[in-house]
Amino acid sequence: MGILDKKIVYFLKVVEEGSFSAAARQLFLSQPALSKQMGRLEEELGFALFDRSGYRPLLTEKGQVFYRECVKLDQTCRELLAQVKQHDPLPVNIGFTGSFENREILSFLQQYRGRRGIAVNFLRGDFEQCLNDLVQGRTDVSFGIDSTFRYTPAVEYHILHPYEMCVITAPAHPLANRQSLSIQEIGGERFICLSSRFGRGFYRDFMATFAKDGVIPAIVKEVDSFDELVFSVSLGEGISITSPHVVGEEVRAIPLKGSHHHSNYVIAHRKGEARPEVVRLVEAAKEYFRLRQGKEER
Repeated sequence: MGILDKKIVYFLKVVEEGSFSAAARQLFLSQPALSKQMGRLEEELGFALFDRSGYRPLLTEKGQVFYRECVKLDQTCRELLAQVKQHDPLPVNIGFTGSFENREILSFLQQYRGRRGIAVNFLRGDFEQCLNDLVQGRTDVSFGIDSTFRYTPAVEYHILHPYEMCVITAPAHPLANRQSLSIQEIGGERFICLSSRFGRGFYRDFMATFAKDGVIPAIVKEVDSFDELVFSVSLGEGISITSPHVVGEEVRAIPLKGSHHHSNYVIAHRKGEARPEVVRLVEAAKEYFRLRQGKEER
């Protein structure tokens, strides 16, 4: 973005290039249009800038003085912009898993960015990558589930809202039309789950919860993405337990009762984070979801 009047910019370019035609090419203008702009500038100044009697336009004596001062002014403007931009806040880098719930993130950020004018970048990954990106500084905050961040001392997280858990089945599965299912009723089913590569904390909690429920799951397949999980379930290869918020219509989602399986949607950041833009975003997210949950409860 420039500060100088465009006619001054054009004038400097003509002097630098030594001709109207060369300057016009650099400025993506026609030569007549550029000549017209220089004529207007000379009218506003009240004196001629160029001697046009020769093959190439030459600066008049007043034109030379004007040129020297315009060069100084241009440099001053550039330095001013550079100085101001040093105070621009750095963008906030946000990690996310790419699951269905990210519509909630977008809804929040659209409101927050409109008020604050912040710049944000997004980095998508699985649970494990989101954790690593946060710890290693590639992201400033990360949205996800609590088990992703629970076992990392360098990370702090804040619960935004709880997830209800459900059993997902293929539409043709014998359990697909049930209104609810208990953990005991699905204890003998074939299970598909996300692998430890997708998220070690999640995998650890997932297996520990089955132990709390007194169930030894018959896991027939471990997958590395939500898409693959839902696809495998939709084909009837097995059932799974997840949140109804992260699946679509290709599977049936049946409420799970009497189980320790649970999950919380959280925003995480490095412990001791003091950067104002990050702190403000985290606090705004907590407030946004607190108000949203209050409206849903009413």
